[in-house]
Amino acid sequence: MIKNWQELLDAVTLESNKIGTSKKISSLKLQEDMVELWLNENVYREKLLDWIKFTHSNAKWMKTATVASKLRIQGNEKFKECDNVGSLMLYTESVVHAPRDSEELSLALANRSAALFHLGAYQESLQDIALAFQSGYPTSLHYKLHMRRSQCFSRLNRYMEEVEALQSAQKCLELMGDVALSKKSSSKRNIELALSKASSQLRIGSTENISDSPKTFCLPVPTYGENERFAYASAALDLR
Repeated sequence: MIKNWQELLDAVTLESNKIGTSKKISSLKLQEDMVELWLNENVYREKLLDWIKFTHSNAKWMKTATVASKLRIQGNEKFKECDNVGSLMLYTESVVHAPRDSEELSLALANRSAALFHLGAYQESLQDIALAFQSGYPTSLHYKLHMRRSQCFSRLNRYMEEVEALQSAQKCLELMGDVALSKKSSSKRNIELALSKASSQLRIGSTENISDSPKTFCLPVPTYGENERFAYASAALDLR
């Protein structure tokens, strides 16, 4: 199996000397004719196909949960140091190396959403959260992502969606039975406080929308009907 480009060139050169293809190619002037002659030889096509197959399989092999996990952990260290840009880069590398639809991919996406949030990229953070859910993010941690969703919606002044995200976090937390009681209670209090604040903001927003809406003004109906010559004036008006 040919494993790199140099090995392919060496193998092709060796075959060319054996069957005399080099002399035929040297007699041609156009590059297109040289390539066509080369590809018409089965032995060359087979070696090229071997190299393509190895490259393709090697690229798949490079997507490993082990490498993705290592990069994510490095990103966590950067995140703890408040190096959001550094953690973002490492989390992105983790996403690239993680196998498709794997738990490791979902963890990398979830962690990257946190870095994006702290960088003020709220819409992008929401996108990573959605992808993390789609990639099989652990059910026991769903409430955390819903809370982050709510924080993004809050920064974007999307209070209705913030309330819905917090309610989803509440439901997920209630369904969890394997979480330490103290941690569960703390998370529950945080959700309740955030929900109370978001609900208040939602009510304030609704009130402002009502107060800011244009007021309709009804014109009085003229006595004896409207004057034909003067709009909005009574028909009883007569100028002499």
